[in-house]
Amino acid sequence: MSTRFFCSSAPPFAAVAIVIALSTTADGKDIQQTARVPGTLAQEVHLNSGQSVTISARVDKPSALPANGRLKASWKLLKPDTPQQPAKTSEKKPARKKTAQGIYTDPTPNWSKLLHALDPDVFTVYRAPIAGTYRLEVSTEQNAVTLFEGGRWREAGQAPLSRPATRKVPWPADHTVGVTIEIHDIDARPAGGRLFIEAEPNDTPEQAQPLALKKAAEDYSLRVVGGSDDIEYYDNSRVGGSGDDWFRLEFPGDQPRLLTACLSIPDQLVAARIRCYAIPVDQSVAAPGTLLPLGNEYTEGKNSNERVHQQKEQHRIAINRTLKPGQVYLLRVESNSPGYELDLRVVRPAPFSDPRQAVRHGLYDHVGQVDSWLTNRPRGASVERRIRDTGNLLGTQCMSCHTQSGVWGPAIPLTQGYRIRNIQLFRNLVNICYQSMRPTNKLIDAANNTSLAPLDLGDGPAGTRVAGHSVVSVERFRAPRVLQSKQAIRAANFVLQSGDPGGINAAGPGANVGKSVVFSYAGEILFEAWKATGDPKYFRGLEDKARKVLGVKPVYSDDMAHRVELLKRYFPADYPAAAARVTEKETTQPKATSRVPYKGHRTTAEEAAKLAKRINKQVTADLERLRQIQNADGTWGFDPGKSPDGGKTWEAKGNTKPEPSPTALALIAFQAAGFTPEDPTVKKGVQGLLGLQHPSGYWKGKSQTGFVSTSYSLHALSRLFPVKPGEPKAEEFEAGENETLAETIERARRLSTTENPALVPLMLGLAGHKSPLVRY
Repeated sequence: MSTRFFCSSAPPFAAVAIVIALSTTADGKDIQQTARVPGTLAQEVHLNSGQSVTISARVDKPSALPANGRLKASWKLLKPDTPQQPAKTSEKKPARKKTAQGIYTDPTPNWSKLLHALDPDVFTVYRAPIAGTYRLEVSTEQNAVTLFEGGRWREAGQAPLSRPATRKVPWPADHTVGVTIEIHDIDARPAGGRLFIEAEPNDTPEQAQPLALKKAAEDYSLRVVGGSDDIEYYDNSRVGGSGDDWFRLEFPGDQPRLLTACLSIPDQLVAARIRCYAIPVDQSVAAPGTLLPLGNEYTEGKNSNERVHQQKEQHRIAINRTLKPGQVYLLRVESNSPGYELDLRVVRPAPFSDPRQAVRHGLYDHVGQVDSWLTNRPRGASVERRIRDTGNLLGTQCMSCHTQSGVWGPAIPLTQGYRIRNIQLFRNLVNICYQSMRPTNKLIDAANNTSLAPLDLGDGPAGTRVAGHSVVSVERFRAPRVLQSKQAIRAANFVLQSGDPGGINAAGPGANVGKSVVFSYAGEILFEAWKATGDPKYFRGLEDKARKVLGVKPVYSDDMAHRVELLKRYFPADYPAAAARVTEKETTQPKATSRVPYKGHRTTAEEAAKLAKRINKQVTADLERLRQIQNADGTWGFDPGKSPDGGKTWEAKGNTKPEPSPTALALIAFQAAGFTPEDPTVKKGVQGLLGLQHPSGYWKGKSQTGFVSTSYSLHALSRLFPVKPGEPKAEEFEAGENETLAETIERARRLSTTENPALVPLMLGLAGHKSPLVRY
């Protein structure tokens, strides 16, 4: 890589460039230069075809910029080694229109970015498409800028109007700022053929970066570490028309496979998406100066939840597609983020005979789809720009009843030894879950998850019971952060101070139906609060939920299953003795209770004995009833059955269509009662549930999304078929000899997923790595 460095300290607008350095050869030495701007700061380098470099430009002190001052960083091919390259796009009968499917540029080796106080730098990886001399330049931008204009999806309120961007900003005659530019030669080879580094230029189908797929029968995966720091970060009006990264997949397999694509973004605040296109094999190579044909998006194999929800914008960060032997596909990634990770899996579709494989497949799909649903926010809260009013209080941080399953659904598999591959998405879901619970104004020491006013109640009696269920579920696996550590108790306090709703809305009928689920979730929350604090109020509340769930007359088979789980998993097995201890504490330590205004019934020893006997009798009856109404294929339907002889025998004749929710819940009930996979009813039920899994991994029957049904299925199978997680060891994360950049990135990401405090010193070392790709 040969270089020339230019700097001018001439007055503004001067076009003079003074050569002050001529250094390095093709040995790939790093280049770093700092100079004052305006004038022109430029660096010329010669790159061979396919050579990879990192390019960056930054304002050293953004606060030193003049008011609204702007700079422009640009990269341009000055002189190709072969004069005929790059060929200009032909105007004769193009295979597609230049702007087909919203493509916003011709294939070009050039790019530029506006720098300002809020977005004062740019970093990108660049792979030279042809050999030649390239130029990186930073200069003042005093021409008209329309980047911040244009319509907004929503929230077109006071924030953008209070300080509107000026189209033209003259640069003060006596003002300069320090700017640093860097160009580093890198080894961008993939790590083990599994981790790829995204590189510009790849903004068009013709420039799509190839990702090598294997001809293998077994499942395998690829990852791409990339970024879109070459576009505006804070207020980009060109969302949907900038920052695309294209990738090319040629599938060599002999049998169709399922491609899963999942996008992980560190600052998941604005919409992002992945799109897929299929290219005819005989037209999949563009001759110089020609364009590839591009039809509508390829959607075969898509997840049914890849759709808009309460808004018109279609943005998805998790998609599934069917790969066919010998075909060529293009992935189009719009991350709207300086850094991202694209995770690709080529796998066999469900259903499976192995329950553990079904859990892993379902877990990955579930986390991706729920997070995708919430990134494209429901209730008209999805936004495309980071500068906005405040967010919709009842939307931007909303996590409705069925999307809470993105947290409580994976939480139980985690406690059973399973691990989440798309971990960044789950972390985001957990944060949204905690943030969805807002402190109440009048209810004491409580938090409320509501999408409706008033904020102290709204639809919170249902939403907060589900949010509380999520919080206590995930905290069985991982202790909460200090900032989030009071939410479980606040949920319990809300339960004590609010009436139980008649049901829980879970995106339509088909999941969370019946009344028992309300008492089950409420009782579980109170059980965990009592266990954590010893406060008798929570125990008395738990007793109340037990009495209420015993009084439920099943309308759905779910009602029996939820009842059994509450009474066998969360109600004390030594209940009469536990009740006696609580009574003694109430008598001898009256100040041990919280200030929450709840007065539960003080159960006598006689009442406790009767309640325990009633519980045992009801659990036995419910389990026998579930056995008798099981379908021949091992599944259950919603029909709870009818008895012709006063409860001795039961038969379901109504809605017996196989459904994943009642099937999974029945298995959960049997497992809570101590039955194993070898029990005949359970064994047959497992086979029935496995057969209901959709190819991409989810379980969905009558419900609209299948999020809750999938979560129940994950609970049932992971509890019945736990796994032993591997214990990471420090030596697994030591740097290898002659480690490439991609190998270092892969090591850093593996280390980050362990979440093991003992390994933090290793992560601190990587956090100081010279490459942003490792640090990010």
